[in-house]
Amino acid sequence: MKKHWTKSIEFSMFRLSDHLRHAVPGTFYETVDNSITNAIKNDQN
Repeated sequence: MKKHWTKSIEFSMFRLSDHLRHAVPGTFYETVDNSITNAIKNDQN
């Protein structure tokens, strides 16, 4: 069970880093920034 769980995390991390490597960094950070800004806005409403 533990082995499968570790394998799953490793695979997720691999997919994430693979995605980030192909993404345009500026666009990625902008998206994150917008998400945080929206979250703050929604929190204030």
